[in-house]
Amino acid sequence: MRRKRNLFRDVNERISTVADRSLAESKIGFVCECFDRSCVEKVYLGLTEYESLRGQPDHFVIAPGHTAAPYQRLIEENERFALVKGRRSRKATGPLQLAS
Repeated sequence: MRRKRNLFRDVNERISTVADRSLAESKIGFVCECFDRSCVEKVYLGLTEYESLRGQPDHFVIAPGHTAAPYQRLIEENERFALVKGRRSRKATGPLQLAS
């Protein structure tokens, strides 16, 4: 799973790098970074929005309703995307809930 997530992270970083800065607010199709190995769904974000969401290296952008890893914590969710934190916690995690 980690290999798929890292591959899609690299793809998204390259999209961000080559995207035309003049289109910073236009929606760009980034690859969902969810736990499902077969998922190739796109998450549409503005370039500046993506860069802001990815400001932390352990944050991952997934399509709403998609599967997060058991050790991930939901940070934010709306109708276009969910943002999860990917580091393992020392405590067991339950169902995804917004972080307080």
